[in-house]
Amino acid sequence: MKGLLGFRERCISFSEEYGFILVPICKFAVAFAAFRMINSALGYMAQMNNLFLVLLMSLISAVTPVPVMVLLAGLLVVVQCYAIHFLVAVFMLVVFFLLYIFFLRFAPHTGLALILMPIACKIGVPSVLPVACGLLGGPAGVIGVCGGGVIYSALSVVIQNAPSLQKGTSSGSLSVMVQEALPLLTLLLDGLLKNAEMVLMLIALAATLLIVYFVRRMSMDYSWHAAIMGGTLAYAVLILAGGFFMDTEVSFLQLFLSAAAAVAVGEGICFFRFQVDYSSTQHLQFEDDEYYYYVKAVPKTEWLEKQRQKTKKAAQKKTVQSRPMAVKSPGNQMAPISPPAQAALETHAEHRRPAPADPLEMPAVDFRNQLEETLRNIQDI
Repeated sequence: MKGLLGFRERCISFSEEYGFILVPICKFAVAFAAFRMINSALGYMAQMNNLFLVLLMSLISAVTPVPVMVLLAGLLVVVQCYAIHFLVAVFMLVVFFLLYIFFLRFAPHTGLALILMPIACKIGVPSVLPVACGLLGGPAGVIGVCGGGVIYSALSVVIQNAPSLQKGTSSGSLSVMVQEALPLLTLLLDGLLKNAEMVLMLIALAATLLIVYFVRRMSMDYSWHAAIMGGTLAYAVLILAGGFFMDTEVSFLQLFLSAAAAVAVGEGICFFRFQVDYSSTQHLQFEDDEYYYYVKAVPKTEWLEKQRQKTKKAAQKKTVQSRPMAVKSPGNQMAPISPPAQAALETHAEHRRPAPADPLEMPAVDFRNQLEETLRNIQDI
């Protein structure tokens, strides 16, 4: 456990020191994966499949805010759909516009989930995103996660019907174009709105995220671990139950792999984000003129900092002991002290110096005084 905690602290320190480099690299990787997935899934316009263009858009996404990445991905989808049929591009534009008007404008910070969700669905681990967003964010993450699920379903409908959509032509008179448009739009809308698998997936994603969020905010011990397991189990149960009642096909292997990936990612987030020592939990009760306060105080794990302090004290002690002790001679010159006298002085110093604290022992913290001071500060504000 000591090694894991030390590794955690080193990773946190490294990310804090080099975050200005790591963040653009991660954004570049996400953008590159998203653009490559779009081109590989659609790929009807050869000009957009150029690797240099994908790298350029990924580089722009790495040094700009996340909404720029979302915008570039949306434009790439629309352009690729335009190569299939003009009405397909219009259909995707309407989907993006409705998502923005009704959902994304209220939670613009969920753009990263909107990009990552189709990638997670593509590789078969859709439950990872709601678990991660429930641990790191709030209920607004439902917008980004479910929005990404809608985009993935819309792209699936377009890909499945692409051969029949390419047979139409947008040339000719206005009446011919209208006659072509109605069956094509009906096909796309029916494929999206009457998609039972999409409805089931959206319900499972939203329920998983909300369960993870509300359970991890509870005051019970190991709430984050319970939230991860509860959310993952809820996702699996909803998918299995929905598949049974809606008569949809469910892959048990894919569901198991998705649940295992969600648990692994969730535990990784919990390890780096929420590391506490439940064995030193304190339950406090105090009052003032207006309220009674019942407080549960759980200290954070700070093993590495104590280990550093122990190492520093040991190094200082070794340095002091390695220096030769001397006394003044009658001629105002420093003469080495005799070994028996030096040993006696060191013994006397050891008796006077307090014993170093155990680096693994939690320090005595008066949580009551700290909480009372915090409450007084809040009342003064």
